[in-house]
Formats: sequence, C-alpha cells, structure tokens
Amino acid sequence: MIGHPSERAEDLKKTLRVVKKLADIMIIQTNRIMPGTVQFKVMVSQGRLKESVWDDYLYARTGYPYLGLEYISWKELKFWIKRFYLEFYFRPAYILRWLKKIRSYKQLRYCARTAKNMFFPYLVNFILMLVRRFIRRN
Repeated sequence: MIGHPSERAEDLKKTLRVVKKLADIMIIQTNRIMPGTVQFKVMVSQGRLKESVWDDYLYARTGYPYLGLEYISWKELKFWIKRFYLEFYFRPAYILRWLKKIRSYKQLRYCARTAKNMFFPYLVNFILMLVRRFIRRN
C-alpha cells in the first residue's frame, strides 16, 4: 500500500526496492482516508479534511475523497504506481522465471496476450510521461 499522508518520493523508492527484493507478485493499493479511522480523525482535526467529505462524495457533490497527501501530488502518485508495475514486472529475472514455467504453446500465447493487453499500455504511457517531464524541464 502506498500513498500515506506523510509519504515522500524517497519513501516510495525504498518501498519499490524492498518489493523487488522480497515479492513474487505485486498488487498496488493506494491509501484512502476512510471515515471513523484514526487517519480520518487526524486529518479533520488538522483542518485538512472536512468531516462531510464522504457525504459530499456519496451525494455526487465532489469527486473521489481527498487522499491526504502532504508531500506528493495525486498525479505524482499515479506516476509512481506505473513505475512500480513496470519496474517490478519488466525485470529480466522476473520475466525469465515466468518463461521457465511455460509448458505449452497455449500457455505461451496466453502469457504473450496478457503482457500485450496489460503491460504494453502501461509502458507506452510511462514512456510518454517521461518524455513530457523531460520536455518541461528543458
């Protein structure tokens, strides 16, 4: 789970390193500030979140409730989510491990189709995002 209120880019880098070392499979979830939780109460007491935020969302008065991010933006967090998936699943060691498990042409076709449908769009969007960032900086 990533996207905790006090999380910084450096924390996300460390998390990614740990996940790549220890995990065989990865699913990213973002932290959501839910009513009744300690996080929710802290955010309300700090004035960073309205008590009625979930009512506003449920009655379509606002978009998805605030995540409470202090140091990174939602846009940056989405970038990190893509980076996590790409860096985890496109490692040569990970790909080789899965290729070794293929026992038939049918499995090979399934893996190729899945990779194309799931990861190719991520890869293209990630490259485009990097290019846009590079252009903005220069």
